[in-house]
Amino acid sequence: MSKIFEQLLQLRGLDKEFLHPRYDRTTDPYTLPGMREAVDRLRRAVQDKEKILIYGDYDVDGVTASTAMEDTLKLAGVPQENIDIMLPDRFADGYGMSPRLIKRAQKNKSTLVITVDCGSRNHAIIDELNTFQIDTIVTDHHECGDDLPAAVAVVNPKRPDYINDTVGLKDLAGVGVAFKLAEALTKDKIIPAGQEKWLLDLVLIGTICDNMVLTGENRILCYFGLKVLEKTRRAGLKELMNRAKVKNFTAESIGFQIGPRLNAAGRLKSAHLSLDLLRAISPTDAAALAEQLENLNSKRKTEQQNAIKEIAAHGVSNDPVIIETGTWHEGILGIIAGRLVEDYRRPAFVLSEVENGILKGSGRSFGDFSLAKALDF
Repeated sequence: MSKIFEQLLQLRGLDKEFLHPRYDRTTDPYTLPGMREAVDRLRRAVQDKEKILIYGDYDVDGVTASTAMEDTLKLAGVPQENIDIMLPDRFADGYGMSPRLIKRAQKNKSTLVITVDCGSRNHAIIDELNTFQIDTIVTDHHECGDDLPAAVAVVNPKRPDYINDTVGLKDLAGVGVAFKLAEALTKDKIIPAGQEKWLLDLVLIGTICDNMVLTGENRILCYFGLKVLEKTRRAGLKELMNRAKVKNFTAESIGFQIGPRLNAAGRLKSAHLSLDLLRAISPTDAAALAEQLENLNSKRKTEQQNAIKEIAAHGVSNDPVIIETGTWHEGILGIIAGRLVEDYRRPAFVLSEVENGILKGSGRSFGDFSLAKALDF
């Protein structure tokens, strides 16, 4: 290694271990608050053959985390027929835990709900689940409120009581937090040693597509996730990468070829298409699902390009915050806002009329501008 390269590493606060990560250097999962309670409750669920509902999110992180959690439960000994997965509908439910999951859990006689990539601020839904004697384990990576929900466990590196983070656990994606639960189950010998590593292809995709930094813990997980992706057992991923013509596995190919195709389903139709693809066993089913995602992604690109052209044609205002309204598909509003921020380097809100004069929109920030504070009135 040249002296110049060593100096570059030093300037960026990196060391030689960054270049050559070791899997045995991953952080003890029990450093995360709530992990012990989560493992103990899952141990009981396995022993008592309880029915478990996994509740995720409609983006790539949520879909990969949901798949990883299902695989984790199966490795722990939960029969497939005792596992249910529910993803919110972007258009009907919005973000977070939907009230619809309460009826779903009751209908399927689920006694435990496990969230992935959401749940830290869904106090009311969790309180209602409690009234029906349905426990909740939250695994999430989003900001918490002043008080945690009344779940059996809240496993979230953003918890206020998790302060001394020197290894980058606060930078984990939702799928990364789900993986730490799998690690804890492995450490407690509930999952066979080494089997959790096969989840790392999902961790890699979810982490990159959620734009998490690739240092610290994420660097280790994604470094080995790349090795797992190269020999993935998932028929759906193989078909998707074939359709996307992915030849080299890099952060760029994952972020700009695999990610948009997995995201297209949740943006334009239903994220369950992407979930079904990741869970597919039959190559025939996987091929059909990959083709649907390819078509949806092409439609997404066309609608996105048309919206950007429309905005460029009438010009963007010189206001400090860009606000655009149109008749665009609500599933692509966030992408348009992000593109405006890139092009004009200002915060942007993009809104579209959904029904009877009601506008629905998405915003993206720039610099230190806080969208949350701007909307707090």
